[in-house]
Amino acid sequence: MDDKKALLGSGAGYLISTILIKGIVFLTMPLFTKLLSVEDFGIYNAYMSYEAVISIIMTMGTPVVIRSAWIEYTERFGVFEKSMNMLLFLVFGGILAAVMSAEFVSQGYVSKLLGLDTALLVCLLFHSSGYGLVITITEKYRMEFKALKVLVLSLAITVSSIAASLLLIHFKEEKYIGRIIGAALPYLVFWGCYFLGYIFQREKADKKLYKYILMLGIPAIPYILCENIMLQSDRVMIERFIGAYDAGIYSAISTMVSILMVTGNAIESVWAPWSYKIINSGQTRKLKAASTYYYLVYACISIGFGMIAPEMIRIFTSKEDYWGFSWLIYPMILMQFIYFTNKVPANLLLYYKKTKYSAYGIAFSAVLNVGLNYLAFKFFGFEAAAFTSLFCMAVHTALQLIWCHNFKMNIYEANKMLFICLCTTVIILTEFSFLRNVFARYCVGGLALCLILALFIRKFRLVDIISKQRKNGGS
Repeated sequence: MDDKKALLGSGAGYLISTILIKGIVFLTMPLFTKLLSVEDFGIYNAYMSYEAVISIIMTMGTPVVIRSAWIEYTERFGVFEKSMNMLLFLVFGGILAAVMSAEFVSQGYVSKLLGLDTALLVCLLFHSSGYGLVITITEKYRMEFKALKVLVLSLAITVSSIAASLLLIHFKEEKYIGRIIGAALPYLVFWGCYFLGYIFQREKADKKLYKYILMLGIPAIPYILCENIMLQSDRVMIERFIGAYDAGIYSAISTMVSILMVTGNAIESVWAPWSYKIINSGQTRKLKAASTYYYLVYACISIGFGMIAPEMIRIFTSKEDYWGFSWLIYPMILMQFIYFTNKVPANLLLYYKKTKYSAYGIAFSAVLNVGLNYLAFKFFGFEAAAFTSLFCMAVHTALQLIWCHNFKMNIYEANKMLFICLCTTVIILTEFSFLRNVFARYCVGGLALCLILALFIRKFRLVDIISKQRKNGGS
């Protein structure tokens, strides 16, 4: 199989996997919002935010390292993988020992600080490590273009997590505990299996590779960590400073928007390895032209999502408590679109090993987001978090573009990218203005998608190609 077929197969496979997994999650979401109170939903989402952040520290940026190692250590990737796994388990052991020692000495202060008990704290640590290992092995499968393995792994974890949660919720008086343990259980099982696989792995670890892994991985941690703080801090701060009820409302709306994030990740998972190969071959002009269509495709997805978003909230949430806040989804859609636009400059900074510079920008944006949230909550309530996140994500993207410009890594059409961003923003804001007018909103979104489709048809001359094929078929 040549690279082009492998790339297309992987892209299609991963996109199908994303749609299938997210479809299962959304189909079961009304059931969970019915079984859990709004407060339970808020506590569960705060726990998941902690898990997302801790898992980054435990994986030490290895998903980023794998991309470089796949090119530099192709022939010795088994040895690299053994060395990487040894470091991951050593780091996990160190963090587990440190946290539990602090918990014991402080008489439970650590767990109380997170709003958990000691048992859930241990569960959180193993859950975070297991999730990090899943992300690591998934990144390896992506580089190998093994979309089927990504699908099977994701499907197994998602289905077992939902089944375990539904079962445990019925046996727990505090429903959020059942949801948390159910979500963690598949990752705990995976952690055990991964550890056994590591023990019986034939290759021996190479100590010389430790330096390579740490040199690339550690600088990536602040970047990935701060990026997740940007994405997760809203829910945690709302739960801690305002209350679990408001956190539940915000979490439900942001969960709906997560479909945009996972779709963007599906596209980016194909873009990243392909762009690395193109840069290696020196065909940067090809990459520059392709980046415009990369943005345009996601613009279409965002506009289409904005068109139907209010109806989706009513379908996939079972309580009217959430419906009155449907409007919050629009600043979140814009935030996700801007988040996606920085994927190209972010990948360039990673490829050229300039992660520390991108880390400066995201760290500033994350701190700014936390500060603005704290101030905004006092004057405007929890809804302000959607707008502070949008503003800070725009700052983050601007800083990424500035770094790329300073290091002469402008391998994208900046003017066209900014024009696409501006047009998409205007269209989504117009859809927002017709929140209560379904017909007008669908007309705006439909017209915009038709114009973009017409642009594609004109650019690629699809009409001429179809006519030629018909003539050839007729003759």
